Amino acid sequence: MKFLLPALFFALIVATSGCSSSSEPENVRENGPSDNHQISVPQNVQKPSGLHWKKQTFKAENCDIPSTDEMEYVEDWCAQRSVELLTFELNDKSVAQKINSLLTKTITGKASGIQAIKNYVNQVKETIAVDLEENLFQETVTCSVKDSSNNFLCLGIASDYYALGAAHGSFTMNFINFDLATGNKITLDELIEPSNFKALKSLAKKKFLQQNGEEGWWFTTEDQPFELAEVFALERKGIRFIYQQYEIGPYAAGLPEVFLSKEEVKSLLKDNPYWTP
Repeated sequence: MKFLLPALFFALIVATSGCSSSSEPENVRENGPSDNHQISVPQNVQKPSGLHWKKQTFKAENCDIPSTDEMEYVEDWCAQRSVELLTFELNDKSVAQKINSLLTKTITGKASGIQAIKNYVNQVKETIAVDLEENLFQETVTCSVKDSSNNFLCLGIASDYYALGAAHGSFTMNFINFDLATGNKITLDELIEPSNFKALKSLAKKKFLQQNGEEGWWFTTEDQPFELAEVFALERKGIRFIYQQYEIGPYAAGLPEVFLSKEEVKSLLKDNPYWTP
């Protein structure tokens, strides 16, 4: 069974150690395929949609945390939060605004916009004694482009979170698939005929075991049915389902995934503008 290396989480935690005390954006730069190693968009391709993005990093930390008799270990420890945000531009500005709004709202869980991101990051500076147990954490949120075409954008949001005193950190990976003509999220039933979901799940289970091995998964060792992951990434070559920590196996399993190629799901598809012959 192929487990994700724990070093992934360690590397992301280390990335938080350089956070500054300010949440003002840093290192603003325009996109290019070499700007992010996860970008699989071919170089020097101008998309008809005018898809373009820039990266901004917002950081804040709070090292002025009072220690108590119960929590003496907070000494020399800083609460930190950083967000590596992507802001998108398109020929249709209203669509770009819709995408940017949903992205920022997904990160904050409440409000949208750049100011909401700043407020979200600055929460770590508001920690007081009565909030210690709830707000002593270090978090890094990283946005990336997983894939895109003339018609869709697959956007990743990775979150690495560590609460002080926890046995280990937690890591989540979310993907939002956007229609570049409308700015709407692309749902699974826009790609697959709902009547074919049972066949899709059967195919995904078969491919999952082929790609990840048969041992250690809760649906193979316990009385738990195999289910499709809620998080999926739409790619030009197929569709990828990503399971979160503890969703389908133990912590050591990381974030297992299963990839289904366009050819493998061809008979299950409905007509859609995202995968064209």
